[in-house]
Formats: sequence, structure tokens, C-alpha cells
Amino acid sequence: MNSFHRQAAGYTKAGEAYHEHHPVEDLEPVELGSNDVRDARLRFLEIMESWATLMHRAFSSDNPTVASLIPACYGPMFAIGSSCLGGIGMSNIADHFNISRAAISKMSISFAESHDLRPRRYQNEEKTRAAYSDAMTQQIMNGALPTVPSK
Repeated sequence: MNSFHRQAAGYTKAGEAYHEHHPVEDLEPVELGSNDVRDARLRFLEIMESWATLMHRAFSSDNPTVASLIPACYGPMFAIGSSCLGGIGMSNIADHFNISRAAISKMSISFAESHDLRPRRYQNEEKTRAAYSDAMTQQIMNGALPTVPSK
């Protein structure tokens, strides 16, 4: 940081603060404790930063594809129950971009669980997901392969 920016930020050339105590603190001390609004703001920023990281990783890969970009974008949307989806389901998005619904669903579940978000209307409960997974496994073990949509 050059000296102009250091001085504008309130520091001397040696990097020490000009003032240790601000006079306004005598009149109206600021409580630095936690409150619900501040906590909600920090949680929002944490979730948005995580979403931005997902998008950045998807776009920054050596060969970004629709199959990597769409789940990174839409997975968190479904996890937070974004109103911009306007009732469009994961299957609709998956069909539109010719990817599997599971790719979006897995990203959505992963994102929701990593941020302790409760399941949204787009997501099945864990018990239902486990039952579905077991049924698909049994189908495949019995020789019946799941159908793949063609486009």
C-alpha cells in the first residue's frame, strides 16, 4: 500500500494507526456483540461466497461444459428455494440443457447440507432419497437400466 492509501486508511508510514480511540466512542459507544441482523447478514455473505466459488470453479476449469456449469448455477438456486425459478422444476432445467436431473439435485443437496439449510420443496427428504437410491440400485442389479432422455 502506498503512503497516500496508508494515510487515507488512517495509518502512519510505519503502519501504526493515527488514532487508537475515536472521540465518537465517548458519546455513543458501539457494542461489538452479535445480533440477529448482523448474523443474518454474515450468513448471507457466507452463502453467496460459496455460490460464487462454485460458479468460479465451474467457469475456470480447463474445459467448462454445460454439464458442469448448470449444476453449479441451478443447484444452489434450488437449495435456497429461489423465487426466480417461478415453479420450474429440476427436471425441466435438466431436460432443457440435456443433462441429468441427478446432477442438479446432487449439487442442490450438497449445497443445502453444507450450509445447514432445511430441505426446500424441490428436494426430497433424506429417507426418501435413500429409498429411491436403493430402488434404482435394485433395478440395475436386476439388469434393467434406467431410461436416458434423448435430445
